[in-house]
Amino acid sequence: MINKGRKYCYRITHISNLPLLLQNGIVNKHHPNASKGYVEIGNPEIIDVRSTTPVKLDDYGMIGDYVSFYFTPKSLMLFNIITGYRHPVVQRRSKSEILVIRCLIEELAKLPQWFFTDGQGNDMASSHYNNLADLEQIDWDCIQQSAFSKSDGDYDRPRRYQAEFLI
Repeated sequence: MINKGRKYCYRITHISNLPLLLQNGIVNKHHPNASKGYVEIGNPEIIDVRSTTPVKLDDYGMIGDYVSFYFTPKSLMLFNIITGYRHPVVQRRSKSEILVIRCLIEELAKLPQWFFTDGQGNDMASSHYNNLADLEQIDWDCIQQSAFSKSDGDYDRPRRYQAEFLI
């Protein structure tokens, strides 16, 4: 069972970003310390939307200002990257190009500003939280079982499966 203790979150990035991350901590391409050589592996359409989508918490800015983590190492985005499912929008990459970073949620929550979502962060149906007591709002069953299919008629499951922790 994935994340059975509900205490981890996972960041996926390109292996070429490792020197930058070791020097500056976990950053995304919008971070001031990210170099022009930062290799983005996600969906550029979603990344662009996030730069103009506000966090649903007062004075938290835009979602794109944050580095996102999933509550599972088997994210839908990772699936798209490895399989080329969304190619050419999401560039297909080999598994050897992907770095998965596992972090303790409790440690990330010590940072000055963070929040998490109960589904894909930029989806209007998702709620945003900044209290760890609200982690119960996450659909842990679908995350822990890697169940993101909507074949049984649960068309909201993929959104919930993509719940995020953002720093």
